[in-house]
Amino acid sequence: MEALGHKWSLTQAFYLNMGGVWLHPHKSKSFPINAAQLHHLIKEGILPCPVIKEREIWDRSKADKFAKLFACLQIFWLAMQAIARAAQGLPVTPLEIAVLGFAIPSLASFAFWYSKPVDIEVPNEIHIDLTTKQLLEKISPVVYSWRDTPLDFIQKVNAPSLTSELIIKNRLPGWHTFAQPANRIRNDTFALKYTKLDQLVVFSTWLGYAGTHFAAWTFSFPTHVELLLWQICCIVMSSSMALLWVTSNRKFYLLVPMLMPWLKEDEKQKFMEVAYGQQRVSGVLVFSGVFTTLAYLFARLTIIALAFSSLRSLPIGAYDTVDWTSFWPHMS
Repeated sequence: MEALGHKWSLTQAFYLNMGGVWLHPHKSKSFPINAAQLHHLIKEGILPCPVIKEREIWDRSKADKFAKLFACLQIFWLAMQAIARAAQGLPVTPLEIAVLGFAIPSLASFAFWYSKPVDIEVPNEIHIDLTTKQLLEKISPVVYSWRDTPLDFIQKVNAPSLTSELIIKNRLPGWHTFAQPANRIRNDTFALKYTKLDQLVVFSTWLGYAGTHFAAWTFSFPTHVELLLWQICCIVMSSSMALLWVTSNRKFYLLVPMLMPWLKEDEKQKFMEVAYGQQRVSGVLVFSGVFTTLAYLFARLTIIALAFSSLRSLPIGAYDTVDWTSFWPHMS
């Protein structure tokens, strides 16, 4: 947008990508557009740059930056409490560890979404004098069928979701039609492209979440069975995260033929096609992915249940408060 001579912010881009702006062609059904599509329409001279003021977006948001910063301060205070308790030899409860685990992905979300408005329900509509057919004749390179909106050729409004990418192999009748545009931008989609930084941050967040629970490996639980369950769930959760992370990357399937040299040539070719996005993942791999996901969810829910059940029998030191004055240097 800046290259086109327009001042634009990350908040305005978020607003577009969460369905904040709809295009209403003449005598046609309106549909949502994302930031890439608006940029293309402005570049092609179809639209002038719309006036979408950042302060108006925040005025319609259900949470402002102050609320997000306040939530981060609460997480920071919780972490300081746990560190101080450990430093003074006071017990830290499994519930505190579980909450700290959730705090790590929460902080990552706050960092990525610091400029993102929250829960804006009524979008802005931009009207143009062209019908949908005239618009496509003017800017579309070829006649094509679309699934979500007529501007899918620029960038799809909805990236592949877990269901459409992995489970639904055979496209349903009417999958590509001119019938009805999408009525919203889905929030259960995967990004079409991942940078190495994206992967590093997400994997580090996962690792931090799982690793935090290992801090309670030798904590005091009401029964030995509960301690054993906690330890097993920590292993299952961290290993399933790592397995899902590796197998969800298509490049992983390039390694399969090398790790399994006994495969026939046609079977090796199938894995190569999966790696390069020319073929969907096989049913066996989908099943293994679903099984791993269910194992992770079971372990995560069990840890939450154990964290609350441990409250029925806490060590006496858990009721002591931190003596903050002991951390300040004193003059003798």
